[in-house]
Amino acid sequence: YDAPKLKEAVSIVLDTYNLSYGNEGRLSEFQFRSIVQTLRGIYAGGPNTLAIVGGTGSGKSYGFQLGAVIAIVEQRLAGTLSSVHSLFLYPRVALMADQREALEGLLDLINIHHLSGIEIRWASDGGSFLKTIDYPRLVNPDIEPEDLEKKGIREVIRSIYADPLKCPHLVFANPDTLTYRLADPIANQFLTNNLKNLVVDEIHLL
Repeated sequence: YDAPKLKEAVSIVLDTYNLSYGNEGRLSEFQFRSIVQTLRGIYAGGPNTLAIVGGTGSGKSYGFQLGAVIAIVEQRLAGTLSSVHSLFLYPRVALMADQREALEGLLDLINIHHLSGIEIRWASDGGSFLKTIDYPRLVNPDIEPEDLEKKGIREVIRSIYADPLKCPHLVFANPDTLTYRLADPIANQFLTNNLKNLVVDEIHLL
């Protein structure tokens, strides 16, 4: 990894987080440790397993999310990332949608203020999100609803995952949809070839 870029990425993500949430968003010692351990796992190379365990409301999600975002920002700054880096797996589509919504504001601010031209891309691959939400957002913002309805899922998969200028760096997914995606050779290739970080949230619900 690029040490100066990693230092810059840490500053960008944590400063933006603090500005976004103010005193309410001040990270706890538990969250800082989670971020550090997540980054160590990502950069260590080879398979590594980390369990982040905490009570409800302890901020577990930000612990793994911010670590992943820091690593993605570092690679975008270094110009070394054009495919899926992190996959966040949720047992329920509703939880997946809630977690994405909670993180999108931070990602938007990082892109607007720090990554113009090298923005982080993200997508949700659960339920109908990839087609109905992310195809228009990533591929064709001007597509008419009736034309979008006609799109087959294989075309959507190839348009998003197989294009290095459209492929998301961060994917929110659920196990049922992921099982189908991995059966598609294009999706399988671009979801797994350069994957650095797989997170299973609320694993006790699987």
